Amino acid sequence: MDALELLFPRTYLPGAALLIISTSQRYTHVNDQIHNFSEEECRMRTQRVLTELRKAGLFRNAMIGLYMSTALFSLGSLTAFIASTWGPETSKTLLEISSVAGVACILFS
Repeated sequence: MDALELLFPRTYLPGAALLIISTSQRYTHVNDQIHNFSEEECRMRTQRVLTELRKAGLFRNAMIGLYMSTALFSLGSLTAFIASTWGPETSKTLLEISSVAGVACILFS
């Protein structure tokens, strides 16, 4: 296994970073909307408030999935590099598992 194969999961990182940036901006916008509601409207839990709270929860879950995918891609490259001393087949298996798990987290997001 050569060094380029060990970096394979890290090629996904720029795409995941762009998704994190856009999702965090949308999450910030939703939180700003929630803070602009009146105190009485929040206490009464109007439909508008409930919709924005639901959006905030969904964006939070998306952010968690994107950060998990970034961690899996980075850890996949690192563990595959460390495992390369155990043999190329072990290293390749770890790389594939972390890549698939990272892509699954992006799809979840």
